[in-house]
Amino acid sequence: SEPVFVVDLGDRFVAVEGEPGCRLEPTSAGFSDCRGVRYGLDGRGQGAAGSVRLLPIQLARGHLYVDPAHPQPVGR
Repeated sequence: SEPVFVVDLGDRFVAVEGEPGCRLEPTSAGFSDCRGVRYGLDGRGQGAAGSVRLLPIQLARGHLYVDPAHPQPVGR
């Protein structure tokens, strides 16, 4: 499975997930994928690169839960 990163967007926390088989790596301004495409912390790609998946998270009893079945639109 690919790593998921938790990001604070100011008004909410989300998990960021790349495409299957194309690992995301954190950078100083967001993320970079296996093709070298850069994404901001909000999941938006530079130029016409598209976006990565933003997944809702919940904190319950000290545990962080990511819901991969309900991705959120980028820029919400």
